[in-house]
Amino acid sequence: MMEAFLRAGLRIAEYDLDFADEFHKQTGRYFQKKIEAFKAKADSHPDAYWEQDVGGITRGELASEELRELESFAEMNNRFGLLAVFAAFERLLQRIHQDMMNQNLIHRRFKRAYLTFDESKDSLAKIGIYLTQKPFDWAGLRKLQTLRNAIAHQDGWVTDENFNKLRSYRYKLGQQIEITDNYFDDSMNLVKQSCSQLVKAYSVVLGAHRSHRKAAPLLATVSLVAISLYIMGRAALRSL
Repeated sequence: MMEAFLRAGLRIAEYDLDFADEFHKQTGRYFQKKIEAFKAKADSHPDAYWEQDVGGITRGELASEELRELESFAEMNNRFGLLAVFAAFERLLQRIHQDMMNQNLIHRRFKRAYLTFDESKDSLAKIGIYLTQKPFDWAGLRKLQTLRNAIAHQDGWVTDENFNKLRSYRYKLGQQIEITDNYFDDSMNLVKQSCSQLVKAYSVVLGAHRSHRKAAPLLATVSLVAISLYIMGRAALRSL
């Protein structure tokens, strides 16, 4: 039977993901409507209108800049959404790591309050949960984390600092990372599945740990009885 705190942890992760998904959809619809309204307004004016000078720049050039800004905001929505999706998985990892320490499953202490993604991976491996192996999609999780880091730390640009990690995904130096709607949806499904797999795997580990702790006192009692019988038997032999 799954631990109550694990059920709660999984439900919290699902709430986080549902909120991120809804926020992403609503924001996406908002900017899509703004772009469609802008284009409809532009189509209502003749070409001569857009050629008018409005202080060193034509109306058409000014409108193009405004449209690019709206499209940029729409693209930022996907990047911010990706941050929220990965954060949901990170929070579940932290909850499980904390419980691992509370259960004395691991004893290593870390200086920081939160583990890095790789430290979480290594910590789980110590109790037999391997994020790098099936059923987990490690390649997908690693790509998601790499893109997330570039968005969070380099504003979504490929720089000298992150190029070596991004080049395997066919990004070039100086390029801005593009997060499509399809990739956002794929990442959402990946994290939902990974959260469920992680909770299930940790539940199995906890069950085995609890069984071992229950069996330990019984084994100790049996050992004491065996030792006592051995001593009594030796004493009986000496008395003969």
